[in-house]
Amino acid sequence: MDKRGFTLVEVMIAVAVVGIGMLGLLRLQVISIITTDHSRLLSRATTLAESKLVETLAAGCPQPGTTHGRTDDDPPLEWQVAVADDQPEATPDIRLDGCRRITVIVEWNEGRSRRDVRLVTLAFDGRQ
Repeated sequence: MDKRGFTLVEVMIAVAVVGIGMLGLLRLQVISIITTDHSRLLSRATTLAESKLVETLAAGCPQPGTTHGRTDDDPPLEWQVAVADDQPEATPDIRLDGCRRITVIVEWNEGRSRRDVRLVTLAFDGRQ
């Protein structure tokens, strides 16, 4: 008997092996898309938080209070800037008048999860 080609069973096994390998690659592609989208949202949120912090500091020593807003992007980012009088824990014996804690929070929905970025800093009004 002359054997020059592949049998139907050999071809079917080869197609099954290639198909299983392709499913693995497809799953990796889906994970890559999800990770890229998460990175994009995290980058947007961090940039927004940094810009709100810079805006707050550029206006001089901020007064205590809270401001908030929402972007028009998809998905929308919700931001909040909270300014409060603060006394740093490292200096309990020294009173630092005019010390403010600035907290910027940016939140968004990602899938079924609620994500956020938080930036916190201290600002002084220069009076001592």
